[in-house]
Amino acid sequence: MYIVNRFSHGDSGADGLEGFGQGEALLGEPHCLDEIEDRLHFFTEECDYLQGFHILCDIHNGFSGLGTKMAELLHDEHPGRGIISWGTCPVLSPYRDRQKDVYQLLNCIMGIVRLSSHSSLFCPLTLNSSLGLRPGPPVALPNVLYNTEWQYHSSAVLAVTVDTLTAAYRTSSCRLSMTQLAETLNFCGRKVRSFAVFLVTL
Repeated sequence: MYIVNRFSHGDSGADGLEGFGQGEALLGEPHCLDEIEDRLHFFTEECDYLQGFHILCDIHNGFSGLGTKMAELLHDEHPGRGIISWGTCPVLSPYRDRQKDVYQLLNCIMGIVRLSSHSSLFCPLTLNSSLGLRPGPPVALPNVLYNTEWQYHSSAVLAVTVDTLTAAYRTSSCRLSMTQLAETLNFCGRKVRSFAVFLVTL
């Protein structure tokens, strides 16, 4: 765990990590990069068999830039290991600022393009019907009671999705590795997949 003290992860506009470039620049700072590399090496050296890494980050704000730089670092430091990136985006409120929407959409686009280029598999995780400027209503799940305005509810649905998808290589009964799963899902050379609605509604 590495806490970035000068940025808050809330709704406070000026103090937050709001832009893709801010996130990229943060990991470019020598003291931050050195600290993260030291922590990363500590844990990777403890592994008996390192399959790969999960990157779970917001893609609608500056964490998309930070996640991208982290994916680049892992890709360079551990070639051949799987990197599965999950880009989360909260359910959008119907009362939004148009200018902020455009800014968040640009963060999403840059995050998806750059994260997918350095990952074995990239999966956007959101309960929005789309990530565009005019997203429809949140996804309706007939067998799940959840309130889209409560982040604990929507994050729980997304957590079940991640848990279900990754069970294929986390359970002892399955012999599928993280890299093999990513290759299986990357048919036709596409690295970006959307699973949230499919897995949760089964």
